[in-house]
Amino acid sequence: MFKSIRLENFKAYRDTGDVPLAPLTIVVGLNNSGKSTLLNAIFALKRTAQDAAPTAALVTVAPGVNLNGFYDILHNGEMCEDKTFSISLALDLPTETVVQLGADAKPEKVQVPDRLSVSFGLGEKTRDIEVAKARFSLGSAKVLEVERGNGWFSDVLQDTDAVTFAFRNFIPMLVLSDKGRSTGPSQDLMNVLAKSSFHAFLWNHWIASLVHSIGPLRKRVPWSASVGARAPSEFGEGGEDLIAALRRDERYPPHNRTLAECLNYWISRKKILGRIHLEPDKTNTVHKLLGDEIEGPENINVAGMGEGISQILPIIARSYAASPHSCLLVEQPEIHLHPALQADMADLFIDIATTLQRQVIVETHSEHLVLRVRRRIAEGTIDPNDVSILYVEKQGAESKVRRLDINKRGHFDDWPEGFFDEAYQEAMALAMATPK
Repeated sequence: MFKSIRLENFKAYRDTGDVPLAPLTIVVGLNNSGKSTLLNAIFALKRTAQDAAPTAALVTVAPGVNLNGFYDILHNGEMCEDKTFSISLALDLPTETVVQLGADAKPEKVQVPDRLSVSFGLGEKTRDIEVAKARFSLGSAKVLEVERGNGWFSDVLQDTDAVTFAFRNFIPMLVLSDKGRSTGPSQDLMNVLAKSSFHAFLWNHWIASLVHSIGPLRKRVPWSASVGARAPSEFGEGGEDLIAALRRDERYPPHNRTLAECLNYWISRKKILGRIHLEPDKTNTVHKLLGDEIEGPENINVAGMGEGISQILPIIARSYAASPHSCLLVEQPEIHLHPALQADMADLFIDIATTLQRQVIVETHSEHLVLRVRRRIAEGTIDPNDVSILYVEKQGAESKVRRLDINKRGHFDDWPEGFFDEAYQEAMALAMATPK
């Protein structure tokens, strides 16, 4: 879905440049290097795009987002000369679509901007983190650029005082000005406004509805859930609404399975459990999630199983429930998982990215997960061009991101210092410590 992201003056990043994203993107690096920041920036835009507030202010404190205040985000805080930070996203989707822009209009081809760049500053009156400047681009052309206090500009639209700009949350669009309302807009102008509104609607939909997140600390599967409990489509950052989600009848492509069937397909194939199933109590008012071991007891309440089961089920469920062409952000899927299951998570993400056409961006410390991806590349399961392994490192007070080139044999052309060196260093230390 997204081709690249760029952060400027955002937390530890002065300027990341265009960071390449792929169908499967894996972000690695030391603690506190800035890995989660990349995911947090995207999800902050999602929470803002979902927000019904009338102001163009960034949501920084919400489930899945923990950025806090303006100077907590601004690179170097109050010492930063440029009192704005920016987020840019570029699409990896077709930029031309056919749409009917009016009730009586004929369907026509519309060029859709492939990049959105938004700069945020601290509002003098509101003290909110407000949009200072926003730009839609298509290639090198500025489709629409707006800046508070300086009006709007476009490489493709004629300047006129019959229109002004507004925001759909943080997304720019053109609307009729007071003069345009008084004089009456021409049909050509109405067509321009309709296209601008369509651009804003489409980008708002992509970010608000097609970005999903799985937090690093999933909650335990509950012991039970009452009948009538209904989970929203975003069924909990930590998987706390899993049972309610499993009660749905929706079927998911490409195999037309329910969410419970998707879970059973994956856990049985990987021999995690034989199956899971919902079981009502005698009054049919409460459901429990039960699991059958492959060679062992059956009908065990999943809430009483190991922590790893509660950690892995929400990841699988969220992965299969995501819409086609959506972007799934996953933080530390390896927590509480045995190394073999950490590697299996790589197979899940490869399957989601290649077969189900979702984009997966994973922040991880798991060497086993990365090794499995490298192995699958060597085996031909996934093309190396569909994988972006991003290495984040601190250089002084700044964080830097670089993509590690990986060839068809699953090897890196440039192995960075400190990249999963621990096993080798420990083995060398053990050899040195072993008496001759």
